[in-house]
Amino acid sequence: MFALRGREALKAAGITHVVSVLRLPLDKTLFEGYEHKVIEVDDVEDENLLEHFTASNEFISGALQAGGAVLIHCAMGKSRSATILAAYLMASRHIPPNLAIGLIKRARPIVEPNSGFTKQLELYHEMGYIAAVEDHPIYQRWRYLQDVEMSNAAGRAPERVHFRDAEAEIGKITQVKEGEIPAEKTEIELRCKKCSDFCFINTSSSEANSTAHTTRTAAAMFSSLRRTTLMDETRTL
Repeated sequence: MFALRGREALKAAGITHVVSVLRLPLDKTLFEGYEHKVIEVDDVEDENLLEHFTASNEFISGALQAGGAVLIHCAMGKSRSATILAAYLMASRHIPPNLAIGLIKRARPIVEPNSGFTKQLELYHEMGYIAAVEDHPIYQRWRYLQDVEMSNAAGRAPERVHFRDAEAEIGKITQVKEGEIPAEKTEIELRCKKCSDFCFINTSSSEANSTAHTTRTAAAMFSSLRRTTLMDETRTL
């Protein structure tokens, strides 16, 4: 970000294009005289930077083919901008993400994309640097699993399932079994550790009715469990 204020240094480097990879108010006067592209993202692991790779690659490639030079910056020049540059190097040179990041680190040792961006670079490599990123099954599957995690964190079910083979991973996140509709899993079940019988069931279809129902159910089950336990202990004696 600070490099933009060094006009003389940018001129000496032949900078003609600038890519800003951050979500902050920008001083437009800093970009006067440059072709400017803005990618509004935060430096957080669940941010989707992958969807911008094709457009940023085209911008960088066009600038270089026209004989220009490109400055790619974020706030610290460590994660977001490095990821965008790595994606370009990967697509233009057909190299894996670790090699692309390694090349960048030679010039800027502090470079370290966050784990979410690193994963997206790996996915980009798996997809073969395809231009139509959003149409690729790998991308769609990754986006759906992201939606599942966000929905689970918010206490709601995802609206639709895209991939049958993703259900195992989805189940780990939502604790919904294969073939079960997440929206219909509205019961909380507790089992006795000793006998594995149900001790408590809570259905959430109606909060008022549920409270009364589960109280009676729990009382009956604990009473039955207590009698069973006493009988077992009597037999043991």
